[in-house]
Amino acid sequence: MTNRPKEMVDREDFMVWCPLGIRYADIDMQQVVYNSHYLVYYDEAIMMYLKNCGYGYTDEAEATGKDFQLVQVNVTYRQPLRYTDELWIGVRIARLGSSSITWSLAIFRNDEAEPASTGEIVWVYVEMAKGKSTPIPEALRSRLLNPAASA
Repeated sequence: MTNRPKEMVDREDFMVWCPLGIRYADIDMQQVVYNSHYLVYYDEAIMMYLKNCGYGYTDEAEATGKDFQLVQVNVTYRQPLRYTDELWIGVRIARLGSSSITWSLAIFRNDEAEPASTGEIVWVYVEMAKGKSTPIPEALRSRLLNPAASA
């Protein structure tokens, strides 16, 4: 196993953004955002991306009996997030497999050029009744690859 550096990302890598303020409840005793909250922030950004694709998460899952399930997550912490920071979370699809999505995400503080955190999340599309992966339909794939840009 090597400790090679993760590929650095910058703001131009993203076209869908989720602005987010930090809640006081997110802060720990060290006066920084507690590490598990980063996953909540990333989840908010993914939901924004899906909304920009016209994908109604709960409606689609109920109508099709299929849903995305998280199978892998990796978060790199580069700089602490503090209560007064305004966050901009960039999200994009790094890879769209036959039954999986690999999300690439980054949290930027205020107007900073480099991310305070980067993340990669992998989802698998699952037929809920069987609990088995299933191919992502072509119509959904097309929607996922064409989100409306957000500011």
